[in-house]
This record gives sequence, structure tokens and C-alpha cells, in this order.
Amino acid sequence: MSTFSAANLVPGLQATFNKTISEQESKLYAGLIQVNSQTSEDQQDTHHHHLFMIGLVGDWLDQLIPDSHAQCVNIHYEFLSSIQIQDNIETIIELVEIDEIKHLVTYRINCFNQSKNQVITGQAVMLVSR
Repeated sequence: MSTFSAANLVPGLQATFNKTISEQESKLYAGLIQVNSQTSEDQQDTHHHHLFMIGLVGDWLDQLIPDSHAQCVNIHYEFLSSIQIQDNIETIIELVEIDEIKHLVTYRINCFNQSKNQVITGQAVMLVSR
């Protein structure tokens, strides 16, 4: 029988990350994802700011698992409100479930702007190596 390698993880464990969306990062990221020029500028801004945040959350998830071989097997997001340049986004990632048999760790993800309005909610399931 294999040993579960995320022994230090317990349900309820939380981590909080903060990020202010800068205009420079926004423009750089928009260029990387080649924002469709047929959509309005407001739609482009909101769209790529959400995608930029999702990329950051993915990186933060990797930092939470003390296992360099952990993999994200399922991720689900809902975009609840727009994200603008200069918004300060607080992201709370909470471990909600551990399946020791399947070696899965499930996280709840919530992102709030500086006005405490929720802008993103989601869930991620990570496979932790055996």
C-alpha cells in the first residue's frame, strides 16, 4: 500500500494571496493570448483579466501542495463580476476535501476585489503523487 504524500494537508487549511492588476501586466498578457480585436475593449479587458487571474491561481495551487509531482486534474471557475486594471484581488484558497484512497485534494477558490465583491469562484482537484 502506498503512503499518501500530503500528510501535512488538512481540511480547512487556507491560504490567501493578493494581486493588484497593473496596466503593464494586463497589456502583456493580452498580447500573449492574442485578444480578439472584434470584441469591444471593455470585453477584452474583462476577459483577459479573468484569464490572467486564473493563471495566477494555478501557480498558487502548485505552491500549496508540498509535492513537486502534484497535478491539477480538474478545475472549474465561475466569473461573477468584472475585474478592472488597478483592482486589488484577494484570493482565498481553502482545502475542503482529501481523498487518501485516490490521492486527490480538493480546493475551494474565491476571489474578491478591494470592495469585497466576489469576482471569481471555483474549485480545483489536485492529484498528489503516491
